[in-house]
This record gives sequence, C-alpha cells and structure tokens, in this order.
Amino acid sequence: MRITIKLISWLKRQIRDQLGFTHAETNGMLVLLLLISCLLAIPPIIKWYDQKYHSPNYGTDIALLNSTLTWLQEQQVKNNVFSKTPPPSPTKIPTQPRTHSSFDINTATAQKLQTLPGIGPTRSARIIKYRDQLGGIVRQDQYKEVYGLDTLALNNLLQYAYIALNFQPTKLRINQDDFKTLLRHPYLSYDQVKQIVRSREKHGRFNSIEELLQRKTIDPNTFEKVKAYLTI
Repeated sequence: MRITIKLISWLKRQIRDQLGFTHAETNGMLVLLLLISCLLAIPPIIKWYDQKYHSPNYGTDIALLNSTLTWLQEQQVKNNVFSKTPPPSPTKIPTQPRTHSSFDINTATAQKLQTLPGIGPTRSARIIKYRDQLGGIVRQDQYKEVYGLDTLALNNLLQYAYIALNFQPTKLRINQDDFKTLLRHPYLSYDQVKQIVRSREKHGRFNSIEELLQRKTIDPNTFEKVKAYLTI
C-alpha cells in the first residue's frame, strides 16, 4: 500500500514538473491515466477468462459426427438391400401447344392483340395508337414502325395479323384539310406540310396526288409511303 502511495506521489511530481499542471489538473490527469490503464487491461483479462473456463471441447463434437455418419451409412446399405424396385418416376402430362387464330389488324382490340406472345398492355396500346394515327395499316411492314416491338412480337403479328383485301384507310384530303390535320400524319413532316399548304395557296388545287411530286412538295420516298392515305 505504501509503495502505491509513493508511486502516486512520484507521478504527481513528474506531471507538475514536466507539464506545469496545477494540483487539480494533476489529479484529473491521474484519474484519466487510471481509466486508460483499466480499458487496456480489460481485453487480455476477458481472453484469459474465456480460454480458462470456456475452452471448446472439439473431441466430443467430432465423435458425435463420426457416429452419426456411421449410422447414416448403415441405413443406406439396408435400404439398398431390401428395396426390390426403384420408386416410380413421376408421370409427365403432355402439354398441348397453344394455338392462335388469325385476326384483322385494323379491327383488332387491345385484348385480341394481347393474346399473342410478346404483346402485353403497353405494346397493344402502342399498336392501336399508331394504327389510328396512320388511318389504318395497309402493309405488314408497317408493324416494324411501331415503337418497342421486339422480334417475337413482330413475328407473331406477321403470322396472325392480316390486312383485309377490301380495307380502305382514312384519307387525307390534300386540297381541303388544314395544316394541323395534315401534320398529325406520321409520314408527313412539318416542312412537307408547309410546302403542301403553300403550294395550293399559290398555285391552286391539286388535280391529283401525283401532282405533289410535280410541284416538289414532298420527296419520292415519302410519297410512296403516304400515297395510300391521300386523296384530292
């Protein structure tokens, strides 16, 4: 006990002499050092206690596992000896391929389109919207113009969605329809519609749809795509 008191007194003198602390500051420093020493000593003490009183007994666990494995092997041998026939394999129920009926693309509902693999609510809505913007579908290659259709959807449309022979699309009247009406068609650009309206205002009515080419209001490629939807 006297040694401890002398050690504490020596530490106090060293702290005051070396650091210039007051009496209160020196006592606070001693308390802090004591707490740090305790914290540093706790982990080794816990480790020593755990090793001494809670050391695992791996030998017992290994023996238990070995005995369990031996018992399982014996049961397997017995099953192989006494089983006369192998267990029956589950009966496979043959599946019938799903068939689809053909339908008219220009009268098909969203529900009908969704019966085809690869076409759900979103894609069926896009097909119908584009069909209405065109004024009807007149060529099967127009399926490719619908945004977001993959190969599966396109192949099924080509196989099951037909165009009626007597189908007539909604026509644009190039002499009567106003700028906004003409511009709503997917095949006509803003500049092309402006040229059509300006040409009929300057040169008068078109006598035929081919006159659009003669007056150079649209290019030949656009004319080939849109001519099915035009009338005078």
